[in-house]
Amino acid sequence: ADVTGVQTCALPIFIGTILGKEEPDRWVLMGNHRDAWVFGGVDPSSGSAVMMEVSRGLGKLLNETDWRPRRTIKLCSWGAEEYGLIGSYEWVEENRNMLRDKAVMYLNVDSAVKGNYSFGANGNPSLKSLVYRETASVKDPNEREKSASVYDRWSKKYPSLSPGKPQFGGLGSGSDYAPFSHFIGVSSIDMSYRFKSMNRTLYPVYHTVHDTFYWQKTFNDPHFTTHLAMSQIGARILLAAADTPLFPYNLTDYKIALKRNLDTLETVHKSELLKGNITLNYLAREVAEFSKTADVFEQRKANASDIKDF
Repeated sequence: ADVTGVQTCALPIFIGTILGKEEPDRWVLMGNHRDAWVFGGVDPSSGSAVMMEVSRGLGKLLNETDWRPRRTIKLCSWGAEEYGLIGSYEWVEENRNMLRDKAVMYLNVDSAVKGNYSFGANGNPSLKSLVYRETASVKDPNEREKSASVYDRWSKKYPSLSPGKPQFGGLGSGSDYAPFSHFIGVSSIDMSYRFKSMNRTLYPVYHTVHDTFYWQKTFNDPHFTTHLAMSQIGARILLAAADTPLFPYNLTDYKIALKRNLDTLETVHKSELLKGNITLNYLAREVAEFSKTADVFEQRKANASDIKDF
């Protein structure tokens, strides 16, 4: 394992690397920024604390066992996020060709513990089943039922249209997943434990002078059990992505999301499309073609006797 520092826009970027054993040229990345508007008790320090705890656990695995990941793991600490995602964007732009070839997943943990209402996640649909599976293996520290998992509470607090399953939305912008997801097309996840709010991305002291360690410890997570749970989820996702023989993409979920979004575009914006004499026939054809390819891929994956069932 090694740590490298890169000077970008007068603020350094630090990247810790654990070289993969079998597929060193496939990169699984986890990241968060260090800079804050004021004191950053939640944004970004809760995410940085989670990533540091994950790195501590990975260090113990490296030093106390014979483990080494199948794929390369990179832990990224960005600068200048609050100035417009400058740190991560500059690094991605500078290394875009290499990242397009090598990066297979980016996990973002900005503001990892912003409330105690429920876990929530957004990301590429192909990674939804991975997040579902790993959250089902971690106990939820805020659930009265002691045996309930993070997934159980998530399903109850943020139910989706699919019975018994939680919401897993798409990615917008506003944090360091944006250059990975939107600029070079790397499948990404953004996860956090959230505050009960109409706007789930915010919390009462967001970007204020009150976003402090005192607020976090006094009101939000007094015993830091939610931080621990988020570290466990992050580590499980990272290790699954780094060690599974076949990378855990689920293209059936991707196919369903594409078809649903196409249907929404056709129904909600039908009048606007007609006014502009715009047809979606070509897009529909490509979605149908992708769906066929996804079915073939999933069938081959299911038939691979030496690969775990995803």
